[in-house]
Amino acid sequence: MHIVYKLYENRTTEEIKILAKYIVYNDKCIVILGNKRGETGDLVVSRSGDVAIVVNGFFKEVLRVFDGKGGGNAYMCQGGVSPDRLELAMDKALSIVIDEINKR
Repeated sequence: MHIVYKLYENRTTEEIKILAKYIVYNDKCIVILGNKRGETGDLVVSRSGDVAIVVNGFFKEVLRVFDGKGGGNAYMCQGGVSPDRLELAMDKALSIVIDEINKR
């Protein structure tokens, strides 16, 4: 399993989503990408088709904890949080992914 975890600055939301889609085209990948742009923090979590973790199963919980908004499906989710809390939200998502991996 490969986990890609990266924080960017001043990218567009679309750039982050395209990058996530490109990475998870490979097998056994989970992507957690953040992007700080002005007063907005973008969070994208995605997975390859062969990864059994349901991304939207935990994504809303991450957003709830950090007062964010967003959504998605079992393969890719996108949301917005305060840029000051973005790295904490990314860390929470990473922690949940690692826990899910260790359960298998």
